[in-house]
Amino acid sequence: MRYLASRIKWVIALSVLIVGSCSAQTDLRVNEASARIHIRADGTEVDLPIKNESHQTTAAHILLELVDPRGIVQVQGNQEAILASGSTKIKLVLPPVFENEHNLLWYRLRYTITPRSSGRSNLTPVMGILSVGQGTPRIFELHVAGPSFVREQGHYAARVRAIHPVTGQPVAGVAVQASLDLDTDDNKPLLTQNCSYRSWGICHARVCTPRSGRH
Repeated sequence: MRYLASRIKWVIALSVLIVGSCSAQTDLRVNEASARIHIRADGTEVDLPIKNESHQTTAAHILLELVDPRGIVQVQGNQEAILASGSTKIKLVLPPVFENEHNLLWYRLRYTITPRSSGRSNLTPVMGILSVGQGTPRIFELHVAGPSFVREQGHYAARVRAIHPVTGQPVAGVAVQASLDLDTDDNKPLLTQNCSYRSWGICHARVCTPRSGRH
């Protein structure tokens, strides 16, 4: 009988713990896949989509921190926000970091959302970390492959790839125009037509060299 009573006590304690844990969950969610980070000369602009799954408007404090690869916070920004039921996009500009754009892609963005509403026991701070590289899908670098020399009155084609420098994924929708410098009397370069990347991030820049001139 004593053993049965002990088991009942443990079940009750575990039930209270589970209920308490559930009540501590928050109704706020960050759509990390849709978050966007724009690196600019005057600072880093962050678009953070937050979903309020409750039926009540919630006031919250938003804190964003830009963390370098060593784990040190370089800059931070914060603002107060009113989060209506449903989705809200928060736009916040962080101070500039004295790093080049490529290095910033290896930083992380840490967010903390602290609800200000009173009388709501199920609202606790929401915290998470985003990769800056993942949040900047439109940043790209160009990789070019082609012949090392061209013939007079010939055809020159270069294979150009636009890829994301962190993920290595192709970037579509990039327009490129290439130029070929020739040793001619007028010193005018040959220009290719505009080349737009498709979903696989590859285009071919083609040009025809003239009859005369040293190349």
